[in-house]
Amino acid sequence: MDEGKILILGNIPPPIGGVTIHTSRLVDSLKERGYKRFYFLDLRKTSLLSILAALMKFPVAHLHTSHVYFQLLASVICLVMKRKLIITYHGNLGRYRTFKNWVVNLSCRLCYIPVVQNQGSLKIASRLNNRALLLSSFLPTKAFISLDVVNVVTIVTLKQQYAYVFCTNAGNVTFDRSGNETYGILALIQKFTALPMAALIISDPSARYLQYVKKQLTLPGNIIFISTLHNFSDVLTYSDAFIRNTTTDGDSISIHEAIESQVPVFATDCVSRPPECMLYHHISEIDLIAALQPKQQDDQKLRLKIRKEEDVAGRLMNLYDQCLST
Repeated sequence: MDEGKILILGNIPPPIGGVTIHTSRLVDSLKERGYKRFYFLDLRKTSLLSILAALMKFPVAHLHTSHVYFQLLASVICLVMKRKLIITYHGNLGRYRTFKNWVVNLSCRLCYIPVVQNQGSLKIASRLNNRALLLSSFLPTKAFISLDVVNVVTIVTLKQQYAYVFCTNAGNVTFDRSGNETYGILALIQKFTALPMAALIISDPSARYLQYVKKQLTLPGNIIFISTLHNFSDVLTYSDAFIRNTTTDGDSISIHEAIESQVPVFATDCVSRPPECMLYHHISEIDLIAALQPKQQDDQKLRLKIRKEEDVAGRLMNLYDQCLST
């Protein structure tokens, strides 16, 4: 058994998504800080038997996956083998239907430390496990793949044609437990169809959302998709505001990226959000243009300037050291 190291389990891009981006940035941050007490195992490139063997080999493991049944399996194995398992739950606790919620709650109870992304999830997790920890998934932006020339020209053209350019993103086409579109892209398209002075950029790195939308409706000229691998922070630099129109969420990395870039953020109130966000319940209820008039926009940017992100990598390093020493 490797007594001196943490086993970090997860996937890294591609595909691009909140979990893969966080895992990639975490591994990079630990390396940059010279932290050598960890070993990373890519779940996508490793057989199940090898993963289970690694869980039994290392004294402490940190799991990053949204696969609820594997979360439970890892929790049971680590409990039986007397290993410490940290699970970061990247989505909102309670977001599934009854049985899957029960599975998530059980893994949360059995693992050593459940790490959650918002206050609502912390309330649930704390009842199940007194070691529950609230910790953001945001780590400072790292370049992935920059926008190509064609997309840059398209965006610049949009900015010349429209008074306001908004952006949003979606890692994949997914639906919540009620069958509603998780990322609310169709609702946003309907919203911007009625906003002739504004344009919307939809970051779609999986290229699946564009296919889905084309089956539902015809895109208006003020909405474009970027359906290639790219760095979302590049899109933010061209945008007047970012919209997170989700029906459920964890701790959106995209929101933190926008705040880091001093780009105003509109977000649904489905979970607790950073205080810099302008919240709404349904996209039809908010006047996006009025909220971006000069005074309101200046007030928002002032709030963004004084924000300081917590040192997530540093807190995790301290947590790892504590787990290894006890």
